[in-house]
Formats: sequence, structure tokens, C-alpha cells
Amino acid sequence: PDALMAQARSELGAFTEEPLMTDVAALLRESAAILAALAGQKNVTLTESIDEMPMIELARGRLKQAVMGLLENAIDHNHPGGTVELRASMENGQLQISISDTGPGIASEHLPRIFEPFYRANASRDTNGHMGLGLYLVKSHIEAMDGKCSVASDPGRGSRFSILLPALKTAEKPKAMLAT
Repeated sequence: PDALMAQARSELGAFTEEPLMTDVAALLRESAAILAALAGQKNVTLTESIDEMPMIELARGRLKQAVMGLLENAIDHNHPGGTVELRASMENGQLQISISDTGPGIASEHLPRIFEPFYRANASRDTNGHMGLGLYLVKSHIEAMDGKCSVASDPGRGSRFSILLPALKTAEKPKAMLAT
């Protein structure tokens, strides 16, 4: 476990990128498109509801890793015929992202520990080599951007992971980037 934690910390350290003005809506759509094939293989419908928003200065690699980690979990822990929804909007100067699924949900006793390294709510379900670092890394990326990551779950009906990031510096998209 110590070696794995050292590896996880080194991976977090690899994201010392400078914040850049980012088209967050495009980044989120790209993340969903990358995981659409996995969703199709698992017979899970991946939908998105992403508001148009200004450019936001942030560490785009961190955000992309966090969102893709949550999307992948939502797909992996869903059931055939289930759905995953990616939503994003700007409200009160903050970027709000949520990823909801129709999977089995997470029992309330596991919720306080779900972001701890190596913690798995159901270790018997872990047959594909996951070590319980994914949600720890997600939360670490979001907190490194002064954001918050949380989870709400209804066992038997699904879970919703939420990301809240301050949008301290925004800019309008250049006209060439606007959809025609």
C-alpha cells in the first residue's frame, strides 16, 4: 500500500500545470465522447446536459482526469440498460458539474469513507484490478483547484457525484469558437 500511495502522489504531482483559459463545455463533451465506447460496451446510456458557459481559467488536465474518473466509475458500477448523466452549469460564479447514475447506489455507512485511499465499499465486486484509489484521486484533483467534491446516493436507485469549482477568472469565448 505504501508504494501505491507514493505512486498516486506522484501522479497527482504530475499535474502541476498552470491554469489556462479553458472551454469547459468542450472539455466535458470531449470527456463524455471518449467514454461513450465503454458505455456502449456495458449497455449503459451516457447522456449530457452541458450549458454554454464562458471560458474559465483552471487546470484542465486535473478537471479532465476527475470527470473521466467519475464517468468511468458510473459506467463500470451501473447495470446493463442503466444510464449515466453528465450535467454542467455556471451558477453564482461557480462551475457546477454532476455525474449521476442508475447503478446500485452506495450504502449510507460507506459514504463518509468513499474518498479515502484504498477504501472500497464492496471489495468482492473488485475483480478488475481496481485498488480503491480512483475516488481519492478525483477528490485530490478537485481540492487542488480549490473545489469541492461530494456524493449523494440512494441505494438501489443510483448515485450522484458533484463537483463545485470557483470560476475566479472567466472570459467570453472568441467568436471563432462559438457554434454557428
